[in-house]
Amino acid sequence: FEKKQTLNGKEIQFVELTPIDSDSEIVKVELGIETKTKHIYQLIQTGANSAKTTITITLLKSNVTLPKNTFVFNKKEYLKKEYSID
Repeated sequence: FEKKQTLNGKEIQFVELTPIDSDSEIVKVELGIETKTKHIYQLIQTGANSAKTTITITLLKSNVTLPKNTFVFNKKEYLKKEYSID
């Protein structure tokens, strides 16, 4: 466990993750968990070049019914766009 912060009125507990691979391009990942809901709220990734990438989840919908074709790969559509598909 790392720092605990209040962000946008939500209490967030951060957990610091470090890669096992010492040659990784990622130095650490800080995963922010909302303490009330236990949902992931934010991810902060620090690279070996000190660059930080932050992803914040602003809207989370659970148990949403999706159309059956939501995750269907349509090869013809990509071939029309001249993608190379192996």
